[in-house]
Amino acid sequence: MGLRPSDLVVEVGPGTGVLTAELARRAGRVIAVEVDPRLAALVEERFHEEPRVLVVRGDFLAFAIPAGARVVANLPYGITADAVRQVLMSHAADAHLVVQREAAERFAGHPWGGESLPSLTLKPWWHAEVTRALHRTDFDPPPSVESAVLWLARRHPPLLRDEERPHYERFLAATFGRGRTTGQVLGRIFTRAQVDRLQRDLRLDLAAPPSATSFDRWLALYRSAGVLGRLPGPAARA
Repeated sequence: MGLRPSDLVVEVGPGTGVLTAELARRAGRVIAVEVDPRLAALVEERFHEEPRVLVVRGDFLAFAIPAGARVVANLPYGITADAVRQVLMSHAADAHLVVQREAAERFAGHPWGGESLPSLTLKPWWHAEVTRALHRTDFDPPPSVESAVLWLARRHPPLLRDEERPHYERFLAATFGRGRTTGQVLGRIFTRAQVDRLQRDLRLDLAAPPSATSFDRWLALYRSAGVLGRLPGPAARA
């Protein structure tokens, strides 16, 4: 991950501190967040004379990630979605997360898998990439599922302004996954003539599933919806 002496790293779940030692050797400071009191005590004892390592006892999902920090985590697979959301809601610089391979592909989207609602939602603000596929034998004990490293890096500048987020998310909610083909989902908000024009301009395969349409095309479709006055309005309150 190319650590520099100026980097602040947040390590989630340091265990006994094996990776913590390597991170501390390369980075300027490491905050190790450990929810297990026994393991937290072990790491505190191991690094009690290392001023660059701070052990925080607590749940990462309740931890305020410092702005500009780089997050490293081997996550319990049951909290992957919540942990990724914690990163995406923060001002972290990037995150390298060991997750179930299926989850990594779902968040990264094309070309590692089809685009998904999570991948399309995050990509205007974050670059997402599967940087390494891991083997079960890389772990002790080996897990029952395949794993991978998911890299999330904040875009500078983002592809959309923060104030556009609710409009973009409403657009995705009104289209993506609402039909079996890209043509069907686009027909929910565009006219037939507009769909035909978008097909030509963006070289869309209207017979393909929405997940086969790449993020750059979905972003272009969102912008086209704004230009054409086809963006969905806010949902009515019950």
